[in-house]
Amino acid sequence: MKINTQNCLQQSEEASLLGDPITFTSDGKVLSRRYEDRWDFSGVESRASGKKPIVSFIAINSIYRKKIQDTLADLYFFLKDKNSQAPTSGQLHSWKVGMSHLATALKTTQWTEIDKRIGFRNFKAKLKQLKLSKSSLDNVVKALNKLFEIGVVKRIIDGRELLALKTSKRTKQHIAVPLGMYKRLLSRVISNVETYHPHRHEISRVMKDAYDIKEKIRNKEDVLNDGLGRPIISHSETSQEQRVYRAYKRLIKHNIPDFVIDLSGKQLGVIQNSCAMATVAFSGVRVGELTSFNAKSYDTKEADGGKEIPVLIGTTSKDSNGTPRTATWQTHPITKGALELAYDMMDSSRDYYKRKIETMLESGQFTVDHYQHAIREVESAFIPTARGKQKNTFVSQNMSYVFNELMKSFDIKATEEDVEEFNTLNPTREGTLKVGGYLPKLTPHDFRRTFAVFFKRYGFGTAASIKFQYKHANLNMSDYYANNADLMRMKDVLMDKDLLQLMQEEGIKLGIEIYDDIYNKSQHLSGKGGERIAKDKFEKLKSGHKIFMTLAEIEYCVRNGSIAVVQLPNGAYCTNGDCERLCGMGLLSGAKSKCVHTVNTDKSAKEMARQRKRLIDKFTGLNKGDVNWNSILVRLKQNIKELEVVLREHEIKFESFDDRVEGLINV
Repeated sequence: MKINTQNCLQQSEEASLLGDPITFTSDGKVLSRRYEDRWDFSGVESRASGKKPIVSFIAINSIYRKKIQDTLADLYFFLKDKNSQAPTSGQLHSWKVGMSHLATALKTTQWTEIDKRIGFRNFKAKLKQLKLSKSSLDNVVKALNKLFEIGVVKRIIDGRELLALKTSKRTKQHIAVPLGMYKRLLSRVISNVETYHPHRHEISRVMKDAYDIKEKIRNKEDVLNDGLGRPIISHSETSQEQRVYRAYKRLIKHNIPDFVIDLSGKQLGVIQNSCAMATVAFSGVRVGELTSFNAKSYDTKEADGGKEIPVLIGTTSKDSNGTPRTATWQTHPITKGALELAYDMMDSSRDYYKRKIETMLESGQFTVDHYQHAIREVESAFIPTARGKQKNTFVSQNMSYVFNELMKSFDIKATEEDVEEFNTLNPTREGTLKVGGYLPKLTPHDFRRTFAVFFKRYGFGTAASIKFQYKHANLNMSDYYANNADLMRMKDVLMDKDLLQLMQEEGIKLGIEIYDDIYNKSQHLSGKGGERIAKDKFEKLKSGHKIFMTLAEIEYCVRNGSIAVVQLPNGAYCTNGDCERLCGMGLLSGAKSKCVHTVNTDKSAKEMARQRKRLIDKFTGLNKGDVNWNSILVRLKQNIKELEVVLREHEIKFESFDDRVEGLINV
């Protein structure tokens, strides 16, 4: 065999210029070298769906890039030898980002400048000018600590000193969606899931037929030849598209409601994104966790007493340096249908992607490691809906964009009530939602925060729960916290503790907000507890105080548990956090005696005014003379009149409701 020595020499020179090997495939072949734009760790690391173990240097300033690569490579090999375990790509990425900021602030990659007194002073001044976030400064601190560890710098860094230089710009938290908009959104999402779930296999078959027809026409086959012997005159792209469209209409028959065959992925995207929204809304998972789910991810866990808890089982890479590990999320049975629909309707495309992955392995485009990762990805319920737009990632991308677009396609616009609630829930984004407008953004992580907020603010997961009705599906998740306690005791279950902490923090925020309203903002207080607090407020304000309790004092008391509050379904508050009486449970509840802990503020009274309007509408709709409804109508009217007492105490104008129950006397 004749060897091309010139090519061999050229490859050797190129390898020399790129430096020594950094990463290898699982079978020992060089995958990345020191001065390449990307270090690929797929040979030694497993990654979550949609994620790749890549450290990229493309965005690093070219002036500093080579020195940062040298330092990072030295650090990598030092720690690998020292710890008998190499740093992960996630750790290397964090240190790389920190070194990039460090070089920018020092204006050099001579790291020892940090050891000089004047150099460190100038560094801090420049770092402050960069207005970096806390997370970016965290990376700088980590990088400096690693440089100290390998002996490159001698200065011991106090992380608090550098973190104090973070930007004063207020960080905008993820959105919590207002209740009214959330209900309308989930109604549409669940309707889509319920509509298309029975047709999921037919959707796959129809899409396979459509792609087959397009391929035949592209290969100049006359699929529309009806025996008339008409020749194909043009093979232009436009004429091909016209023939494809005509062929769809004539040759593909289906019974899928409101389904248009569309190879751009738009129609399938609406269905898939509805499935994704339903799954995120009833589990609180992140995007990377969402794409780890398939049709078999839904399960039930049996708790004490034989109670079955619906759960989702997938993987998360949170707090594990990017390495996926199995985790469990409590959910609702609606997600079972959502995942089955998302997975099964893409079966024909999944087969196509598997063939493509095999071809990429055979052609050398994929290493065995890339191949194995791609095969895992394509088993996700959420794979690309448009085959032509897919590249080398086999799970759906840009979820934030598609969630926004889906929200707009549902035409869910804000009411005045939505705007008021949005500003309360999202103080860092106050004023960004307008009446008649759309949410300023809607990402999967916004659903995560909304999930946490709703469990705290609207009674999910407490005994005083609200049962939302979307179509015929009862989406009650009132046992959420009790179920979580059961799941945490199970040895084979790893829970999303971050989500539980997020819920706890939202509960604290809610308590602070409510007590600030009670103590400092509301002009009127009613209810037995409200009357008592109003008297205390009067005495304190009379003695010269401007406010009853500062926000800092309220937060301290809420966090240490000395004050507690429960927001009741009827809009009132209960200041006895251990109370099991459950005042206001349901629209037809009625306590024989008034609770001494109940507090109504001006804000909660406004909610009661809205609730009164809903009760009146309910009363009017049922009051048709049917005697079977009389007892319910009597209780509805009693509730309305009780709410009117509260509205009167808070000086909210209304017209007294005096309609009589048809068929009853003196009611």
